[in-house]
Amino acid sequence: ILREDGFEVTNGEDRIAAVPKVEGHYDLKTLSELALSLKREYPDVNVASVLLEPEIEYDNLIQVMDAIRSTEVTEGPNPRPVKVALFEDIAVGDAP
Repeated sequence: ILREDGFEVTNGEDRIAAVPKVEGHYDLKTLSELALSLKREYPDVNVASVLLEPEIEYDNLIQVMDAIRSTEVTEGPNPRPVKVALFEDIAVGDAP
């Protein structure tokens, strides 16, 4: 859930994490890390919803969608980051 003061990450029922803004900006890195952690826990899930408050700017919505759609990881002996898909099917709606 994209709110004016930060993010709430939920599983649809319970809040998993709250990520406040850092120096007035959304913490997209932490959001992406949370999304990666959830993807590792639920590898077969490709769907996510982004709910936002009415005053959220469109650019912030796009940045959040990009952060949960894919990320780059460095694993093993290869020092080059590899792009991995996270939640590619994203629905958008109004925050409760």
